[in-house]
Amino acid sequence: MNEQIRQLARQAFGSTIDTDPILVYEAEKFAELIVRECVDRIENTTFLGDTKEWFEPNDVLWTAAQQIKEHFGVEE
Repeated sequence: MNEQIRQLARQAFGSTIDTDPILVYEAEKFAELIVRECVDRIENTTFLGDTKEWFEPNDVLWTAAQQIKEHFGVEE
């Protein structure tokens, strides 16, 4: 489990996260689904706010989505 996800799981479930393999798997999967959902929302945004300005994949939002995936160890 990615260390950032493990730390969040400890906050949510306490120290039992380190001794219960089922809980470890479920916490990791849950965290991955949340990260993926957030990243998908960022990557699938086609315009910025009310300005309707289109952005290219190398823009700030795309970079932020990639950094979030990397930070939490979520693969493509």
